[in-house]
Amino acid sequence: MSKGSNFKVMGKKEQWVDEVLRSFDNAKRAIPKDGLFNEIIAKIPNNKESKIIPLVHLTWIAAASIIIVIVNVYALKLQNDNIKNVLESHNNEISLLSDYTF
Repeated sequence: MSKGSNFKVMGKKEQWVDEVLRSFDNAKRAIPKDGLFNEIIAKIPNNKESKIIPLVHLTWIAAASIIIVIVNVYALKLQNDNIKNVLESHNNEISLLSDYTF
């Protein structure tokens, strides 16, 4: 497909979009029936009491959160130590190679 045909297709699409958008120019705004708002409000439950989370659940949530944080900190420490060991061994290899002469 050549560039010229791409522009023709794009032009047709843009023309179609413009026609669709222009078709809304004379459309009338929808007007809801008079009692619709009151019907919607009537369907919303009135009991606004807040749900109370038992202390036991909060304790379990706190304990699980603390365990997750501890495991993450430990994993990061292991990864950091591993990176340090790799860098140290790499530095030692470089120093051995630089001391070696022919």
